[in-house]
Amino acid sequence: MKTLFNNKVVFWLYAVAGVTLIILTLQLNLVGKVEKAVTRIDFEEFINQQLEKYMAGAQAASENEIKADNPDMAAMQDYLMTVDPELKRVPKERLKTAYELTKKMEAEKAYKSSNGLQWEGTLSNLGGRTRALMWDPNDANGSKVWAGGVTGGLWYKEDIADENPWMPVNDFWPGLSISCMTYDPNNPQTFYVGTGEAQTALIIYRESSGVGFGIVTSNDAGDTWEIMEGTDDFEYITDIAVRNEGGSSVIYAAVASGIYKGSQHLSQPSDGLYRRAEGEADWVQVLPDIPGTDRPYTPSDIEIGADGRMYVGTMQNIDFEGGATLLYSDTGLEGSWTVNEDYKEIIEAEPFFNLPGRVILAAAPSDPTRIYGLIAQGYFYGIPAFECHMIIRSDDRGENWEFVSVPPNSGSTGNWAFIAWHALTAAVDPANPDRVFIGALDLWRSEDAGVSWSKKSNWQAPTAVNFVHADHHNIQYKANDPNTLVMATDGGVFHTSNATATTLNFNEKNEGLNTLQMYKIALTPQAGNTFYLGGMQDNGTVYYDGTAIDNTKRVSGGDGGACFIDKNEPGTFITSYQNNRFFVIADGSLQGQITNFASGNFISSVDYDYQLNTLYANATTVVNQLSDTLLRISGIPYGPYVGELLPMNTGTDVPFTHVKYSPYSGLGAATLIIGSQSGRLFKVENAHANPVVTEIGDDEFPVAAISCVAFGGSKDTMLVTFSNYGVSSVWQTYDEGNTWQEREGNLPDMPVRWALYHPESAKMAMLATEIGIWTSSNVNSENVTWEPDNEGLANVRVDMLQLRESDNLVLAGTHGRGFYTCTFNYNPATAITKYAKGNLTISPNPTFGKVGIQISGINQDEVSYELISGTGQRLYTGVADVSEGSFQLDLSDLNRGTYFLRLVTKNQSYVKKILKN
Repeated sequence: MKTLFNNKVVFWLYAVAGVTLIILTLQLNLVGKVEKAVTRIDFEEFINQQLEKYMAGAQAASENEIKADNPDMAAMQDYLMTVDPELKRVPKERLKTAYELTKKMEAEKAYKSSNGLQWEGTLSNLGGRTRALMWDPNDANGSKVWAGGVTGGLWYKEDIADENPWMPVNDFWPGLSISCMTYDPNNPQTFYVGTGEAQTALIIYRESSGVGFGIVTSNDAGDTWEIMEGTDDFEYITDIAVRNEGGSSVIYAAVASGIYKGSQHLSQPSDGLYRRAEGEADWVQVLPDIPGTDRPYTPSDIEIGADGRMYVGTMQNIDFEGGATLLYSDTGLEGSWTVNEDYKEIIEAEPFFNLPGRVILAAAPSDPTRIYGLIAQGYFYGIPAFECHMIIRSDDRGENWEFVSVPPNSGSTGNWAFIAWHALTAAVDPANPDRVFIGALDLWRSEDAGVSWSKKSNWQAPTAVNFVHADHHNIQYKANDPNTLVMATDGGVFHTSNATATTLNFNEKNEGLNTLQMYKIALTPQAGNTFYLGGMQDNGTVYYDGTAIDNTKRVSGGDGGACFIDKNEPGTFITSYQNNRFFVIADGSLQGQITNFASGNFISSVDYDYQLNTLYANATTVVNQLSDTLLRISGIPYGPYVGELLPMNTGTDVPFTHVKYSPYSGLGAATLIIGSQSGRLFKVENAHANPVVTEIGDDEFPVAAISCVAFGGSKDTMLVTFSNYGVSSVWQTYDEGNTWQEREGNLPDMPVRWALYHPESAKMAMLATEIGIWTSSNVNSENVTWEPDNEGLANVRVDMLQLRESDNLVLAGTHGRGFYTCTFNYNPATAITKYAKGNLTISPNPTFGKVGIQISGINQDEVSYELISGTGQRLYTGVADVSEGSFQLDLSDLNRGTYFLRLVTKNQSYVKKILKN
């Protein structure tokens, strides 16, 4: 570790957002090569340019956006954590390569019968963001429902009205971003599922799901599935419809392009409405081009009227063209479409809300002449933001349209659909064309064809009978039943059986629908205890106690962030939401809300010193206010809470993306390790008083975001991970940062978001990645090898890991499947520090009982031994007399299986496998 210069700086801290005025003296040691610093400076400039561009629009939009969650801010933060620093985009194609490699390695591992981790999911009756819904046409009782989460995959529930759990269809599709679903009316056992969440991919950075991988189809009512030929290059599917055309089934797919984490993902050969007739292999794009361009319209919605007429509503493409347009056709063929751009032109003439947005359509099943339309319109200030100010109705099959009323504005939220780019849906009663539901933040109903509206749900009243989670994406009536419908929301699936009543009674139907998008997690320190905390997108922070998560277990709201359970006082825990706002719970009750020190970015990196009961958090905001600063909050749990800004004076111009409290801090002291978004690493000693900051990173560290720092068995051993594409993701030190070794090994190019060591061996490590869990048993080696370790888990992004040393339990927080747990077994066959060169023989092997152990070349009379099960449990320990070169063990009382015998001499370690018959 080089010290280039020392300087002493005194800072006056001004009171910002209620932060206490203090004076701090910092001892600063800076290190780094100029040529590397320039590269990091370039990346820091890029990060700040992107944030400025984002915030220019977000600040304008936020004047009206008062709601439960912020999918836009989540996506922007994740984009910067994963963007390739050289390409300035997120290379989605590399994730496909990584997925294929993962599949191959997992297949080889299964073939070799490797003894890997065994993951188990936890119970949840709280759902995450869901867009796809379909009543199963093959169910004799009409009770089975299918649902698709934007990061959680496809699920089904045998009876939507009872408490049976949802079942996942396939955990290992190429992706788990499901957008839409339908079936063939001529062959109801044929299903089609669209992938990729285009609704959020067409607002720059505003997504928290993923790009698609085409259309998945089943010909046996969902028993088996395959990717439909010719759809691999459809990046986003917004809707699918199957029309009966003269007894033949013709499929129509609404295909869009999008921006996914800063990069354009263009569907090939173009956006449009793609038609494939029965018996044909090719897809044909049938919509006309947008006037003045050579590109077809981008469809947002497909509706088939009661008489078979097809209606299409459009959305803006990635160049902001072609939105707010309606088309219809009776044949669905090229050249047959009537185009209506009246509302596009009206919007473009507006002084402020002049961006034509997406169109949502709803045809009346009982009246072929009736169809409704919701039209989003927006304004551009850095990025586009959309509301719904127009609701229209046609009474002559789309030939002519008229305005109907719009639900009234709310004083707290403004427009009824103030994030219409994200949440907007409609459905018409199957028997009454005048009764129509529309959903956005809440659900509204009209009984008079749109003349007036009444509010039918309340997202702010979780105990009320009409509670439905905020942000509605889909409404589906049960066939021919005006009373029964299901809804897809940011909080999963809701069901009612009295849709015609004045007061609707909704039931949250998320039993086992574990599509929760975790950011941060915590677990209690006591062995065997199943109490966990999880901070989530859309759903606040919840606790798990061995029984299913539901709304009664929500600790705090907003988008849940960092959370902690005090290791010394497990009855004290801390939760948070956006921008460093905290709740403190102790003795079974809320002790305080720490909200007057707001700072940091969307989900800030935070850690908790459980010895001194102090929080440390990144304070740098998305607009680079409080640059190069940490927030310290003391007084946990009972207060008074003292918030102090700690200038780090490192010279970095981006947020600290990882803050780690060292468990080796020492009594009455606090040492932190903090990493920046551009790849600089610092040790902060005396953090509880006047911090002393030293740079301990390496010149060779990648220019990328530091996502995690993990400690091994001492303060000297650390594993550091980086989350951006295109960089070497894993680095290790054995001397507290004086020297570093790259430990990328055979990892595919993908984001690595968290790491931990096995508590009994620094040779064994676990990584949380974009494609599940990877482990290594030789992370100390220059030839380190990693392998996927996902038995029982899904092909899902994992954001965070926590390990409990009292029983080696690992808790994983996934972004799409909630909590998972496993036991991180100690494998003595791979965790021995030094292998013996002496001669060790065991016979008989396999054995039915007693075994003889012969050993030579050790030059001592006694050895220590331990017998360990194949799952890592120590069964026997002892000292054996080997003065005559051998001893015996009786294994008669053990079950059949694989065991490991480990002998330890003064200088050597021996391991031998024993097979018990």
